[in-house]
Amino acid sequence: LRAALAAGTDRLRVAVRNCTAAGADGLPGVAGAAGVGDGAAAVADIDPAVAERVFGVAGDDQREIDKLKAMQGWVCAVRPATPGCGR
Repeated sequence: LRAALAAGTDRLRVAVRNCTAAGADGLPGVAGAAGVGDGAAAVADIDPAVAERVFGVAGDDQREIDKLKAMQGWVCAVRPATPGCGR
């Protein structure tokens, strides 16, 4: 998925509440509420470069979570009475 997003062959879509459409000159146009007034959420396609950065941050976060879990495992092995360690 990450490679497809970077290549532009797949898209990442997010629900939006409000959006600003770009004008013909590329500058922000008029802001308005998303949707068609029936309560349905509108979606926006995320730029491929932004999607790549989102996945990069998520990957960085997961690596840090894995490090913390490994550290907690070490603490529990060394000192099983530590709160949060199953006895």
